[in-house]
Amino acid sequence: MSANGFVLGIDLGTTNTAAVAYGPESPGPVSILHGRDQPVMPSVVSMKNARLPIVGWLAKDMLLTDPLTTIYGWKRFLGRSPDSEFVARYRARFPFRIQGDDSGRLGAVVGNQVVPFVDIAAMVLDQVRLQTSAMLSRSVRDTVIAVPAHFNHAQRSAVIEAAARAGLNVMSLINEPTAAALAFGLDQKLQSRLLVFDLGGGTFDATILELTENVFDVKATRGEGFLGGIDFDRAIMNRLIEYCRQTHHIDPSEEPIVAQRLLNAAESAKRMLSAHECVDIRVPMIGMDRRGDSVDLEYRLDRRELEQLTAPLVERAIGTVEEMMRESGFERQHLQQVIISGGQSRMPLVLRRIEQALGQAPWTHLDADTCVALGAAVFARSHEHLDGAVLLDVLSVPIGAVLPGGQTQLVFPANTSLPAQRAIAFDGRTDDRGVSIGLFQGADIAAPDRQMLGILRVPSHMLPRGERFLIELDLSEGLHLRARFRSSTQTVPLVLEGAGAA
Repeated sequence: MSANGFVLGIDLGTTNTAAVAYGPESPGPVSILHGRDQPVMPSVVSMKNARLPIVGWLAKDMLLTDPLTTIYGWKRFLGRSPDSEFVARYRARFPFRIQGDDSGRLGAVVGNQVVPFVDIAAMVLDQVRLQTSAMLSRSVRDTVIAVPAHFNHAQRSAVIEAAARAGLNVMSLINEPTAAALAFGLDQKLQSRLLVFDLGGGTFDATILELTENVFDVKATRGEGFLGGIDFDRAIMNRLIEYCRQTHHIDPSEEPIVAQRLLNAAESAKRMLSAHECVDIRVPMIGMDRRGDSVDLEYRLDRRELEQLTAPLVERAIGTVEEMMRESGFERQHLQQVIISGGQSRMPLVLRRIEQALGQAPWTHLDADTCVALGAAVFARSHEHLDGAVLLDVLSVPIGAVLPGGQTQLVFPANTSLPAQRAIAFDGRTDDRGVSIGLFQGADIAAPDRQMLGILRVPSHMLPRGERFLIELDLSEGLHLRARFRSSTQTVPLVLEGAGAA
């Protein structure tokens, strides 16, 4: 535990960030971030004045007037290459420009410069650190940060880098659904198998865990990096844009400020429809008609239409769960409990589809806004307690190899228990150029979000003629790879060249 006895759990969310602290003097967890009657801080940074960036609620307010310099949704691009197909596919969804800087770091264009997304993340985390110090009247630097289960090595490394720039010491990273399970099982000494359905503002993860007292054993996990509440908002916004085109012959999507106002109205309507059957949406001054008069948008949205608009998104999440269960060999009768986390999971349609697909109503008593941060804080506290939570995790994104000749081989499948060891065997038929093996993380080498981890090279003088040899790989719980060459006569460590390259 830190020198002053406090540790911090952080849920660095796409839409909102939450933080919970544990200390020797506090009888329980202390929620840190509070604003506008909510226990969270928007993960938004206004760069209108690049020398004095604004973070949180005031920055979110700036979305309505300065969408080109107000950066949100950055978590989806953290740790990604400017040249990746993923970035090319999704960059157009944001009003601000997204490109790489001179050193190849992906970021948002503000004025004449690129602000890397890792710097944006650091600004958010620095605000968490400052608010923690203000609330607890002491400096707290030791933290566990929750990340999406589907984050690869580069994305996790970017989170750690951002935290270091914010003056935080990352004791560990923890997967978001696993953190929610820790919050669920806090001090309960349960024996149960549960599924965590984690649908947040920007990402979706599903995880199956077995709880035995204080041991949390992850069995399977799967997720998507572009499926969350903001996509539900966009589905509503697109309907409003279509209505404006048909009724008023105006295209609000051509004006970034108007489009952002529609997106905000869509989010507000979505939230209200969780408790009401219909809502009247009104957005003034969306444009000018053919006579030059100002046009206001007025649209009545009911829950039925909302569910029609967003049903494809819900089915994507349910399909991900069913695919994970099918691949891991679990049936719904194997689950004792289904719990939800993430704000979007509270939508009535989502709750109904979970019950239909899994045969039981989900447990909804966790605070969807703070449970992930609480679980991260529980895990941070357990680092200093021998009787604390024990976490047995799995690899969420598979790792494969590109062999000489261009063939690919799956080395560490998804849901491999960590730590893990694997070997790639060769029959000894080599040439004078030696052997080079590329390692990548992703579903396959052609996947748009795959990440190249680096290249292993074995020089020709090490290769035994006509004799079988191995490339052995060790994967740690923190996703660090170590490699070595092994033959009948020698064992030599290998360096992963270009490690972390995207």
